[in-house]
Amino acid sequence: MSRDVSGGRPSQGNPRDAHWKKSVTNSKDVGTKRRGDKMLPKASEVIGAALDQRSILARARANIRARQILDPESREIWKQAGLSAWFEGFIGMVIVLNAAGIGIGLTLQVEGKSTVPVQVLENFCLVAYIAELICRVFAIGFVCFRDHWVKFDSFLIVMGVLVDWILDPILGAEGVASQFGPLMILRMARLLRLAKIMQLFKHCREFWILVRGFLNCVNMMLYVFLVLFVCIYCFSCLAMELITKHRLNDEDEEFREQVQKYFRSLPNTMMTLVRFACLDNTSEVYYILVEKDAWLSMYFLFMILTVSLVFFHLTGAVIFSTTMDKNLEEDDTAKKVEMDKWANLVKDLKEMFSRLDGDGSGFLSRAEFEQMHPSDMQMLARALGGGLSPSAIFDSLDLDRSGEISITELFDGIWEAIASGDRLGTKRMEKQVEMMHVRMSEMSAIQEGILMTHKNLEQQMSTQKILEQQMSQLVEEMRLARLSNNKNNNDDNNKVAAAPPPAKLGQSAAAPKSKSAAKRSTSQPGRAPESVSEVSGVGQNVSERL
Repeated sequence: MSRDVSGGRPSQGNPRDAHWKKSVTNSKDVGTKRRGDKMLPKASEVIGAALDQRSILARARANIRARQILDPESREIWKQAGLSAWFEGFIGMVIVLNAAGIGIGLTLQVEGKSTVPVQVLENFCLVAYIAELICRVFAIGFVCFRDHWVKFDSFLIVMGVLVDWILDPILGAEGVASQFGPLMILRMARLLRLAKIMQLFKHCREFWILVRGFLNCVNMMLYVFLVLFVCIYCFSCLAMELITKHRLNDEDEEFREQVQKYFRSLPNTMMTLVRFACLDNTSEVYYILVEKDAWLSMYFLFMILTVSLVFFHLTGAVIFSTTMDKNLEEDDTAKKVEMDKWANLVKDLKEMFSRLDGDGSGFLSRAEFEQMHPSDMQMLARALGGGLSPSAIFDSLDLDRSGEISITELFDGIWEAIASGDRLGTKRMEKQVEMMHVRMSEMSAIQEGILMTHKNLEQQMSTQKILEQQMSQLVEEMRLARLSNNKNNNDDNNKVAAAPPPAKLGQSAAAPKSKSAAKRSTSQPGRAPESVSEVSGVGQNVSERL
């Protein structure tokens, strides 16, 4: 079997070599590392006795460590560490110390004192910057170099290593440094570390608006400088004609001294007019000249209005407008990014709901929700802004205590928690208070219905009492009517029995009377039943009304 010339690693193409490579490089955890340790003796036997087992072991473990570092879970840990508050605070403290050390070091160098403590501090800050860059690479990957801040940090690190760790040890003495003077310009590059102070204020919106406005207006400032130079040049040429060649230069000594001081040549005149652009004690320049020749006031007035007032104010307005437009553009971009983030979150939540809903019923039970994958749980924790357990999240979303949550309840609860910035527990309390209010409203409506029913029953009971009183009165009238009828019948019978027997004629005449009396006696008892039937009819009507 052939080996590589460098020693140790066998050449490709052999199945055993491929098996060796797979066993060494595809290890992912500690158990794999142990299996690799067990397979190393077998691999060394296959490769040959000349292969050093310790070198294979070290190489395999290094490969395992590299794979563990680049593992997605490990990268997530690095990312959380790099974005944590304590890490940002530590880097901010290092930046402040580095900025203070640069100023102290320059002061000590001017005074001729020792700068060893400052050099130690600079080396510490440089190591911290290197650690920050390594953390970014492990957390995000080499994609982080697309950021301009990371590029700037990398440039500062390279210049710091070149100056502090290479040039300073070689060119430390002043005599040697004087021989390599042009290279010592690189020492000034460490002053660029002061620009890292802006990283401390990148979270401050007001400060960042100023810095971003300045950076965005760099190109505009170049054009402003060009226009200002042209204006000053034109006014300088006009001043040479009106002031330098003025007739009073030969007649008035004071006028000539003022011209020789401020307007003796074109460069000197341009430097003088720069004072007018900045409004730097301009009366000292034009007072004597205007006093000697009043017509020169028109020139200076036009100069002040054009360059000092209109030009600079117009430039400031343009810069302000550009900055505000840039702020609006960034706000729109931030809103778009936020909406895209929410859209992706909704999509992820929908996919998560589909994965959890195994039976496809459209509802999630507590058992299904608690079987959530850790990655889905991390997504919910980031969305809700807290480390809640699946059972706590389920209880917060299950407001009606039905033991199941629908996709609508899931989306409404999480969306409201994200939009309001509150935790899910707060939204749950609000929903519970709202449900209690609804239930209290329902209970009040039920109580009002019960009160109405009670009033109706009282009215019916009062009506029933009135009907009972009327019934009792009718019964009493019936009893009195029967008693009066019986009494009348008894009186008639007694009268008939007590009458003497008449004569024959009288008998014939009395016969009709007896018949009429009998007829009346038979007809009188018949009236009572009629009245009883009437009373029974009234009672039936009363019972029907009841």
